[in-house]
Amino acid sequence: GVKWLCDLWEFNTEKDRWRKIDARGEVPSHRFGFVSVTHGTKLVLFGGYSGQAWLNDMYELDIPTATWKRLQDVCGDIP
Repeated sequence: GVKWLCDLWEFNTEKDRWRKIDARGEVPSHRFGFVSVTHGTKLVLFGGYSGQAWLNDMYELDIPTATWKRLQDVCGDIP
């Protein structure tokens, strides 16, 4: 069967190694097919598919502290 993961990894291009990040805060549920972008020290994640439904939520990861928070007041048309 399929096993869903909800993990976060960082790749160090200088050392050519992966490192698992133990994030905290309002961690997003497992998903695939999401869109993400980095800006400064933030990573923003939008939507994706949960395995049962398409999601329309947005989260921000503060990279230095590995802390997630859900962005509540996001408005505009759904892409």
